[in-house]
Amino acid sequence: MVHKRTVVACLMLLLLIAGGVAWWRNSSPDFFAVMSTGESLARDEKYAEALKQYAMCLEMKPRDVDVLNNVQYVAEQATEKKDFDTAIDAYQTLIAQTPTAAFYDALGKIYGKELGDLPKAQAYLENGLAIDPANSAIIAKLGIVYAMTGNVDKSIELFDRAIAIDPTDAGAYFNKGRALRQTGRIAEGDQLMAKARQMDPNLETAPDPERE
Repeated sequence: MVHKRTVVACLMLLLLIAGGVAWWRNSSPDFFAVMSTGESLARDEKYAEALKQYAMCLEMKPRDVDVLNNVQYVAEQATEKKDFDTAIDAYQTLIAQTPTAAFYDALGKIYGKELGDLPKAQAYLENGLAIDPANSAIIAKLGIVYAMTGNVDKSIELFDRAIAIDPTDAGAYFNKGRALRQTGRIAEGDQLMAKARQMDPNLETAPDPERE
């Protein structure tokens, strides 16, 4: 009797193993085939099409690290190629899977610097700041957005916060100087801009406000 039970148990185990192998054969190749197609499309710089393949992969394996790395690559390359629609879709895909301050920051930069959509830029940057309140780069970018929308006092406050966190950020000093000039504090603004240029010689080529 014991022997029969053992045989039955072994048979059941073999059936489970066979079923698992069959499942693996039916499902895994689909995932890897789709992933491979996406990677091939990305190599050919067909980023929008690659992203569609990666989206299918994430439906099969949500938050898969390799897929997310590929999506991030698409986002960065599409941004560099100025394919902003694809870059935005890619970053939104990343945020839906693993929201980080860096991804919100990237979207804020695209909307603010590249597309000139300041309300969306502000919204994404503030979402990023909610995740990482001490991120001086995001704080400084928000300062620029507020200055461009006319809320100069708020922008100066944000630049001060950024400088307090990272006193080596020449850009924050420079942009605070520009904001001060907007309020009529010309001498103080010029002094800060000069300090920023001493800190970062690359700012020597940045235009003065009156020349823009």
